[in-house]
Amino acid sequence: MSSRGLRTRERILAAAEQDLIAHDGIDIVRVASAAGISVGGLYHHFAAKDDLLAAVVTAFHARHNEQVIYAEIPGPWRERERERIRRSVRFHYADPLAPLLVTRAVTDAQIARIDAQELARAARASAANLAAAQRNGELPATLDCDLAGAMLMGGSRQVIARALTLKRRPAASRLADELWAMCAAIVDA
Repeated sequence: MSSRGLRTRERILAAAEQDLIAHDGIDIVRVASAAGISVGGLYHHFAAKDDLLAAVVTAFHARHNEQVIYAEIPGPWRERERERIRRSVRFHYADPLAPLLVTRAVTDAQIARIDAQELARAARASAANLAAAQRNGELPATLDCDLAGAMLMGGSRQVIARALTLKRRPAASRLADELWAMCAAIVDA
């Protein structure tokens, strides 16, 4: 794709994200207008509305992965992972898409599939991270890293989702501390 095509695609994605935030859904005509292109031009980049929504969801996960899951954080395992939790809470509290994407059951099959794939990818990364900490003697040798990784990623996501639904959200630092305590208890057991 040409650099012009990439810039157009980025404008479409930004417009779709804003439309989703503003209207709890995506309208192709609004998105095309906001991106400064025709509806036909939008369909040149995205074959269907569902493809556009999937691209928005994928971009959300990519931002989270870059800032949290795959971020290079120095230090011993406990310090790194505590910081990773802080970053995840801050990300979800700050990103206006988070309440729309992580707090309710997804009814669109394509979006649910993307979400499940991302959660499974995060669980595998967590398991690899736990195994490395185990090899370094930072975690008990008896810990089942695959099961613990799945629990940490799925459980953390549910805790953050619940916090996002509360009328009075706990402070990000408090939520991160509580979530860290839960995660530490799981891996130290």
